Amino acid sequence: MTPQAILRIKKLKSWHSLGVAASHDIRSFSPINADASRGVVLLAGEGTSNGVVNLAFQKVGEQKIRKNAVVAVEIVLGVSAEYFRPDSTHSYGEWDIQRLEVWQEVSNQWLKEQLKDNILQTTLHLDEASPHIHCLWIPLAENGKLSYYQTPFGGSRNNLSKIQDSYAAAVAKLGIERGIKGSKAKHKRVKQYYQAVNQDGLELNLEKLLPVPVMGENTGAYREKAIALLTPHLDIINHQLVHRQWLLEENEKSRSKAISSERERQKLERLLLAQQKPNLEVVAWELGFDSMPKKAGIWRRGKSIIKIDDNQFYWSEEKREGYGAISLIMQANNYNFERTIEWMQERFEPSEILSAAVEYAQTKISAILEKEISCKFVPPVPDDNQWQRVYSYLTKTKKLSPEIVNSLHEKGIIYADNHANIIFLNRLIEENHHITGATCMGTDERREIVAGTHRKAGCFWVVVGGQESELIERAVIATDPIEVLSLSTLSRREEVKSIYLAVDDLRCLPDKFCQEIPEVIVAYGRSNRENQMGSPMVKLLPNSSRVFPSESTWNQQLQLPNQVAKNRLLEEKVR
Repeated sequence: MTPQAILRIKKLKSWHSLGVAASHDIRSFSPINADASRGVVLLAGEGTSNGVVNLAFQKVGEQKIRKNAVVAVEIVLGVSAEYFRPDSTHSYGEWDIQRLEVWQEVSNQWLKEQLKDNILQTTLHLDEASPHIHCLWIPLAENGKLSYYQTPFGGSRNNLSKIQDSYAAAVAKLGIERGIKGSKAKHKRVKQYYQAVNQDGLELNLEKLLPVPVMGENTGAYREKAIALLTPHLDIINHQLVHRQWLLEENEKSRSKAISSERERQKLERLLLAQQKPNLEVVAWELGFDSMPKKAGIWRRGKSIIKIDDNQFYWSEEKREGYGAISLIMQANNYNFERTIEWMQERFEPSEILSAAVEYAQTKISAILEKEISCKFVPPVPDDNQWQRVYSYLTKTKKLSPEIVNSLHEKGIIYADNHANIIFLNRLIEENHHITGATCMGTDERREIVAGTHRKAGCFWVVVGGQESELIERAVIATDPIEVLSLSTLSRREEVKSIYLAVDDLRCLPDKFCQEIPEVIVAYGRSNRENQMGSPMVKLLPNSSRVFPSESTWNQQLQLPNQVAKNRLLEEKVR
């Protein structure tokens, strides 16, 4: 089977995410699926997470970064196992050295040509099943502005497809071809993969199966007795291994057939669409353009000149461009969509018009999906005259830390409204801490979500300890803002940078962020509702543990005598 090129892109929207990605790529901590004895090779750039982040700061300079900006991008380059080990694709961790060196050189050269001086770090990973390359880079446009969407990688999905075509063309001379365009195959996460591998693992417990030596027994007799006892078990395992190998081979055959079938389907789909869609040159002719002799693809109508390249067009004077028949008609005749369809109805078949309309809608939807859409939440209006009443309730009645409450109030994260309700703002953890909603709580402890809150796009959180430039080492998850502030008051280890999050539903959990934190503590109570959330959350986060308050809530525990001085959170940790 012909090996296929692999190219994946991940947008990073915070400096924290960039630091975590750099730590992973240089193996500051070893993943569960990595062989630490093999390691990684630094091909370009910085060799530490702090070095990568600092280099990114230098390249950005003093320019203002808009909210929700893509501050860095990670590219992963690879090739299917058929290239590295053509004779034994399932021999994980093995590869042909010469093939590896050639592929590495070609891939690294392609990255340099595409990204030029914007590379922050490039690493070759040799500690997993097959070699692959991770490249972190900063998306600076030609004018030096930080803008992923102005780079050749951003904009429309068509641009990403062109990038994949470009990489496939670079490695084509190695006998590697591009993957299937539009394939529905999905990348399986590492944790899911190892759960699947280990769920039916074979085990041979020698401690239980080997016979106990008898006094005076010679080695020959003991050997025969051991063989007799172990043979039935080994026969079963050998049978299972043979069956598993057969299943792997059958799966590979099915995969090859599926890829061939998908290629044929896409080929027929392209032919069908080509037959249905109106040819752009025909459309240009109907619009009154005439082709220019000796200038392929150039069409003129009066002073207007356009260049047609397959299904794209470019206006030479106005420096505009577009895609598809409907866009060309709308621009050329200054029509709206409805008038354009009416114009086409007199000149093209219904199937051609429908195909053009579908293509136009897909282009528009892709453009909309690529735009950065911010939450249109409007926070309640603060009332400073009511703050003292709220502050007294939080610090004296609830016993929360005055330092933490004052700090959050100064930042506008906690404040009072005109009814003396407490407003706790929800924010994105990444993407410049954009406000996404709020929780409103009265001094009678009545609590409700403020209208317009985007519940899945942020939560109430507070960071305690450590330096601003340090990575977060611990996350503590509780049910509501009062519990979050109670926990941060109870357990303040200033030398460890920790984040405390209010998550009242599994759907609100920032699971990707939490999975990057070395230590996660799920600090829910013992009620049925909290258990229903806590148990699956611990399973979802392999780096997590569960703790319980000594009272019904952490705030009740905080109000016990001398609880602030005791680090009960760490003492009662349940693994």
